[in-house]
Amino acid sequence: FVRQDKVPKELSIRPIYEESFSIVLPEDHPIEQESFIGLGQFKNESFILFSSDNSSAYYYNKIMSIFDNAGFDPIISNRSINANIIFKLVGNGFGIAIVPTSLGQDYNLPIKLIELSDITQRAVLSVVWKKKQYSNLVKNVLDIIIDI
Repeated sequence: FVRQDKVPKELSIRPIYEESFSIVLPEDHPIEQESFIGLGQFKNESFILFSSDNSSAYYYNKIMSIFDNAGFDPIISNRSINANIIFKLVGNGFGIAIVPTSLGQDYNLPIKLIELSDITQRAVLSVVWKKKQYSNLVKNVLDIIIDI
């Protein structure tokens, strides 16, 4: 399962899930869903992003386009390859983040999410498999996933 739009030619890719992005804030941050106007409210905050070295260019560029549309370049204080680490950094006051909304669920950390429902960018999750030489098990799983 990947968040990218292109794979090597020997692989097949199919989008299976699309969702919104959310901003991740420390639990005690003064902005709440009700007082949220737009991403521009956070232009002077430090951001923690997924590392551009370990994320697909497609995903990283999509996140950066969110900032472009909001009219500012983010102040990037940290980068990580792991959502749990990002959430721990946010919870400890090291910055804020933007992640696919589903990533922020089921964590027992001092964070809160504000869904960015008014932006055009969507997080797309795709399934990837080898075009040739895949087992019946993989075929059965793909049949289930793709038919959902």
